[in-house]
Amino acid sequence: MKEIISIHLGDLGLNLAQTLWPRFQQETLDFDQTSITDSPFYSEYQSGSVKPRAILCDLDAQNMDYIRMQEGCIFDRDCMINHKDGSGGITVRGKYTTGKEIRDQVLECIRKQTEQCDSVDGFMLYFSPLGGTSGVSDYILQEIHDQKSKCMGVFNVPNQNTSSLVVQMFNFVLCQHQMREMLGSNIVFSNQNIQNNLSSQLKVKHPHLKEVNHALTDMISNLTCGMRFQHSTTNSLSLRELINTQCLYRQANFSQIVHYLPSQDEAASVGLRDTLYTKNHHFLNYKVDSTHEFIQEKIFAHTLLTRGGSLHQSDISSVLKESSKYKQHLGDNLFLYNHTSRPSQSSLLQFQPRAKFTALQNSSDFMHVLEKIEYEFDMLYRYRAFVFWFVGEGMESGEFSECRENISVMKQDYQELYNMGNANNEEEDDDEEQ
Repeated sequence: MKEIISIHLGDLGLNLAQTLWPRFQQETLDFDQTSITDSPFYSEYQSGSVKPRAILCDLDAQNMDYIRMQEGCIFDRDCMINHKDGSGGITVRGKYTTGKEIRDQVLECIRKQTEQCDSVDGFMLYFSPLGGTSGVSDYILQEIHDQKSKCMGVFNVPNQNTSSLVVQMFNFVLCQHQMREMLGSNIVFSNQNIQNNLSSQLKVKHPHLKEVNHALTDMISNLTCGMRFQHSTTNSLSLRELINTQCLYRQANFSQIVHYLPSQDEAASVGLRDTLYTKNHHFLNYKVDSTHEFIQEKIFAHTLLTRGGSLHQSDISSVLKESSKYKQHLGDNLFLYNHTSRPSQSSLLQFQPRAKFTALQNSSDFMHVLEKIEYEFDMLYRYRAFVFWFVGEGMESGEFSECRENISVMKQDYQELYNMGNANNEEEDDDEEQ
């Protein structure tokens, strides 16, 4: 069995762990009807107890203490690591000062979890690069890289409307270099977009963090279904395979989430069409400002994961023919994984849906995200606002300029892929005319 180790870091990681793992456990018992020890996400200890193969880490003790005190805590307490002083929302504290004090404990826990596995398929890291605990991710990603293992990151991008942390843009830019180099695949979302989707599509009034976590849990459940129930599906999926399908180009490894929750009597083909063609279900969708040149979206890789229903490759092919965008720009880079089990009922729905759709889309749209990050970072850094907080924790001031340059290089890489796609399309059009 190829095991998968999950790492939950900071507030986002811990909040998600509290909704995600009870969902995993319930689905395993409901749909698989076998021992939960058969899942690559769980580990059986010598005492006979079964715990999630998960590591929880935070620089603040409050959230971790809350999880520990819950009756029937499902996590291994030896894998719950925290500091007591907190990070103050500054990522360099997690890297240079406060986080350094728990570094050895975190890395030792990762090594022990790895040693208990027969064959590690990879790691899944849930965290927010906007907060202070994100600095600990530097040590974690380096350890995973040294083990030559694959790692998929699930994290959010900056949004001033959903966070009051003024230095979140600094934190993100300082973290992005490690994320790009060390993470095999980056799955990104925006809290603001998820809230908008819940309001417009599911008519949830005033969605808050709780509803956002449930939406993410539903998405991750769909995403990992083929990994968790490998012996019960004709089209199983490994984490390593999923990472490779999304990272056809090493320099462009950021994918946005498209997750579709259908209405009660809706046909599966309708959900498939909406998942592929509309922006209404995107968990990341930055609007282009009038000052930015609008570009037509190019899709570099698209992974579609379906659960339930009776969809086949022929069904998807017929839907794809409706759009020249996929024919021209996607080519053969569409990957389909279908699990036949019926989806579980989400807390966001009042019924059990027939099918669910989740897509990971690596496209040129991410350039708009990078442009937004560049603009907001420059607005702060121009006046050296709050820079003394970071330098006072041991960071060199030149690190800001270096990491800012990395954002520009990343955007340039996406632009080159976009231009390369345009050139290939023009050559194909010329061949057809001849």
